[in-house]
Amino acid sequence: MTDDISKSWLRRRVEGAVQSGLTRAYETVKVDPARFLLQLRSAYGLPITTFAGVYSVDPGLLDCISRSLIRGGMKVAAAEGAGLGLGGAITILPDLSILAGVTLRTIQKLSLLYGFEF
Repeated sequence: MTDDISKSWLRRRVEGAVQSGLTRAYETVKVDPARFLLQLRSAYGLPITTFAGVYSVDPGLLDCISRSLIRGGMKVAAAEGAGLGLGGAITILPDLSILAGVTLRTIQKLSLLYGFEF
């Protein structure tokens, strides 16, 4: 019986730690929608005040902006990979976690660009 209790206690601790770690990781890489909207308006001259306004923008323009965002994410990932790649096998874990963060930020930006608010 104590085996069942300790397993459930251990399971709760592990699940809580994983959930807490993932929540903190997401908060670290989360894109601020208001700031990103301002960046879109100033960098690309989009005439929108909310992300719902992107539905009135030409899809070709949105595709062009999305390609630019993807290229920017690829440049950051390449620079990060080259920098941490010099460390060899020791830096694999930080390299993968930073790459995951860059990927998550790019996905968030693309979803906001096409009007999907989260």
